[in-house]
Amino acid sequence: MRTFKIIAALITVATWATVASAGLILDVEVTGVSDAGTIVTSHYAKMHAGDTGTLTFYAKVTGTDTNYTNDGLSIAAGSFNSVVHDAKSLALVDITSGTVDSAFKTYTGWQGGSQAADGVLDSDGDKDWGSNNNTSATGWFEASASPMVMWTDAGTPAKFLLGTLTFMVEEGAIVGQFTDIQAIIRTGSNRYQWKEDTTAKNAYAGVSLDTPVTVEVIPEPATLALLALGGLGVLLGRKRRS
Repeated sequence: MRTFKIIAALITVATWATVASAGLILDVEVTGVSDAGTIVTSHYAKMHAGDTGTLTFYAKVTGTDTNYTNDGLSIAAGSFNSVVHDAKSLALVDITSGTVDSAFKTYTGWQGGSQAADGVLDSDGDKDWGSNNNTSATGWFEASASPMVMWTDAGTPAKFLLGTLTFMVEEGAIVGQFTDIQAIIRTGSNRYQWKEDTTAKNAYAGVSLDTPVTVEVIPEPATLALLALGGLGVLLGRKRRS
């Protein structure tokens, strides 16, 4: 048992080290849902057809030392689409707006992006956000700051707030369906600029994605109540017959 614990500890350390040296990580988290929806974790929400939600877009700089204040960010971009989760049916989710955080609005060309029609990023029937044209900034969610924003919390790894997006579960989404909302990396030179352990970086090859946001479509509360009443009626009927 002791040997197993030592091996497990070594695996944990090795995994952390791999993540810590990953460079720049784009992270999308669900931070708000309407009505009776529920945020289970920062990457998993249960929602009803017609519900709206808020996504928060972060860029995490993960250097190899523990001096987090020598990490910084100047430029980060992304598009966003919804894809089938774990081979399950796709819940139709429309991404409807994007807003860049005030700390990354330095350049006059900053933009929150624009909605992409079905077929641009994929062809699954819902509306995504951004562009797949890596040679043009048009349509992309692009955050930029000059001078570079340096991380100031010495006790916490760098996690820069880039902005927010809103989304809606379409009315036609079926209970039990799932979708993953994920960022798309913009390729090309100088699409991302950050500082990692005091070293300036600008290669998109050093950019990776965190866990996508999973949205599960659940029944409306009224539907659940009707089902409960129906089940109670069946039980009462059986009791009377007995």
